[in-house]
Amino acid sequence: MKLITFHPDAEAEATEAAQFYERASTGLGYELIGEMKRAIEQIGTNPEACQLIGSAS
Repeated sequence: MKLITFHPDAEAEATEAAQFYERASTGLGYELIGEMKRAIEQIGTNPEACQLIGSAS
């Protein structure tokens, strides 16, 4: 599986989103994180199936 890294701002935004949804409804933030992890795993397994938007050079 390909190594996937995130910009610190993107990681902070994901954390904030999960906290927001968790405050709105118990368990929803954890559900969001679970879905993000599944998507990241799919991207790592088959990266050519996803569109490249930009790269950290």
